Amino acid sequence: MTILSQAGVEAATELQEVRRQSSQLRRREDELKKLIYEELDGETHGLLASGLPIVEITTQTRRQINGPKLEAMYPDVFGKVMEEKETRVLKITL
Repeated sequence: MTILSQAGVEAATELQEVRRQSSQLRRREDELKKLIYEELDGETHGLLASGLPIVEITTQTRRQINGPKLEAMYPDVFGKVMEEKETRVLKITL
């Protein structure tokens, strides 16, 4: 184990605060998006009173592999393409 310097302790404390604020911002973003979707009531464009567009909903297509389905259908292929990766996770315990 390593004893952190004052700079390290301050960085950990600030990171914890940034994570808290980020979580609050994500919740607020979700609230605002919900309000806008409700206002649009199924429409895809929102206009100002002057007629100028201010919001627009578009769709995007995202492709991904369904891992459980691939494994069930082709376990041999799944085993050949499956990769495990490790990531580092920084936990703040202040």
